[in-house]
Amino acid sequence: MKIIMDGKRLRRAGQTIVEVARRKRRVHPTLLPRPGARAGGHCRVCTVEMVEGRRSRLVTACNYPLRGDAEIHTDTPMLRQNRKVLIELLASRCPNSEVLKGLAERYGRI
Repeated sequence: MKIIMDGKRLRRAGQTIVEVARRKRRVHPTLLPRPGARAGGHCRVCTVEMVEGRRSRLVTACNYPLRGDAEIHTDTPMLRQNRKVLIELLASRCPNSEVLKGLAERYGRI
């Protein structure tokens, strides 16, 4: 199985994208693990672009298992823009969240 994340080949399978990224000590935006948060892909902050064959799609990295050949992009202009919007929406619901404040600083406000 060939898994490429941001141009680097990985050899992990049967794990989620976030688990693989953490093992390789790659920083990936996520709200997990946090009290009360489950890896259900609900917040969408961890969304990545995944290319399988000729098909490209957005998937949530916290709960998407790697099963076959895949190329994963974690930081593209489209993903950064999507994260900005998501973080802004989440921060409006939870304005006192330190985690969201940190992500807002990292990705900037719109």
